[in-house]
Amino acid sequence: MPTEQQSIVIDKKIRTAIIRLHQLDEAECAELLASLQNISLTDDISILEIIGLATATDSAWKTLCIGELKTLLALAIGDKHATLEGCDWVHHFGQMEESRRRVYRCVDGLINMHKTEMYHHSLELMYGTETLYLAMDLLKRKQRFFDLDKLGLDI
Repeated sequence: MPTEQQSIVIDKKIRTAIIRLHQLDEAECAELLASLQNISLTDDISILEIIGLATATDSAWKTLCIGELKTLLALAIGDKHATLEGCDWVHHFGQMEESRRRVYRCVDGLINMHKTEMYHHSLELMYGTETLYLAMDLLKRKQRFFDLDKLGLDI
């Protein structure tokens, strides 16, 4: 749980950015990622816990942790090093839906694999067509923050 001082920083610097996540441009995503990397909270802390919101039980927000959000932000800005760190964290975290974990494993595989077009069919068989194309879209930055609904201040 954040300390009182961290809560103030979270409220002022991070909370609004997270609520506006889908509206952030690349520079704002990079700034939010840097803020999350510099704050002294562990990656397994729930995002909803630190921003103080509730959401539907079937929403991906329900299980979103700081570590996964950092990974999504790294993908959104095209930071491959931070993305690989995030995929590694997801691999070791273990408290995430398997479908989401599979996407991050696929992203990791695509980043580390040369000439992925040669292995496209094998990747499709390994991860599934939908997961492969989602991972490719995330890496190409055609899609951001998959399965996270837009939050509003009225939640």
